[in-house]
Amino acid sequence: MSARPPEPVAQAIEILARRHDAVPADAILDYELLSGGNSHITWRLLTGDPARDLVVKIAQPDGPLAPYDVKHEAAMMAQAEAAGVPAPALVGVHHEGDVQFILMRRVEGDSPSLWEVREWLKDRPDTDRIDIGHSLLSTLPRLALASRGPRTQQAIYTDYLGDLVAKVEEAADGVLALPPTIRVVHDWLVSRLPSMEAPTVLCHGDFRLGNAVFDGGDIAALLDWERAMEGHPLHDLGFLCLPGMKIGDHICGVLTQQELADAWLDLTGTPLDLRAAAYFRILAIFGELCLMVRAMARLAQGRGRLTGVRPLPLIGRLHHDLVRAVRSFENDDFTL
Repeated sequence: MSARPPEPVAQAIEILARRHDAVPADAILDYELLSGGNSHITWRLLTGDPARDLVVKIAQPDGPLAPYDVKHEAAMMAQAEAAGVPAPALVGVHHEGDVQFILMRRVEGDSPSLWEVREWLKDRPDTDRIDIGHSLLSTLPRLALASRGPRTQQAIYTDYLGDLVAKVEEAADGVLALPPTIRVVHDWLVSRLPSMEAPTVLCHGDFRLGNAVFDGGDIAALLDWERAMEGHPLHDLGFLCLPGMKIGDHICGVLTQQELADAWLDLTGTPLDLRAAAYFRILAIFGELCLMVRAMARLAQGRGRLTGVRPLPLIGRLHHDLVRAVRSFENDDFTL
């Protein structure tokens, strides 16, 4: 290694060398920062052979989006893999002491962000765009195979929404004045939970193009399972339809609403319930708003800094999108 990596990466590498046979002390030749800083930092550990490179996600306890639970993500990745959902191969987890991290094999392929998707698709035929969206959606029926515990979805979402609000109120106490919209929309969401006759499934929680690695037109892996939870089969589809991830008429930059509905019918054999999908879209907007307001409160307390995000404009846009989406829903407009 040309130079000692920054802390706590050096500590993580030392722990890896001591505790994981798959990572001998001299295996890591160099390192490369990939992303993170809000709840964790992700590094690529280079071995000289790209097929054997590793990725380590190190928790940032004081990050504005903390806490990041390495044990939870590892458990969700294992459950997804058992259900046949492509996920990075887990090498190990360290959840003791000041340096906590999850170690996985690097997955080769393309993982375009929303801002890169137009350039990524520019020279491809339009059928490739639809195929990529279809491939992304194809992971959702496989997630449904990862059946969850006996809790009712009514209980799951009542607790989930209550936890979102409790965390944002705790973070903002004495720091920020919360918009009344948060409590009003919480109550609205609880009162309008859709029919919960659908099976309870494993949900990714951050389901978007940037968290998928593509090998050609196929999904090689879904990344970032830290927000995974049990829930409704349309939970992840609602997140995919976040207004901030829409480019023109294309949801997540790849599918129109009709193309998404057609793909859902093709993959599941049942028509897409637009009312339920619109509900979970609102739930996703609400969750992102709570997350960013909580992050803003932690920033005001001097706890870390947000990377790649301007919090105040984002909070304003999420608030606008939330009010607009609720109004449309109440007018029976289920546009995604």
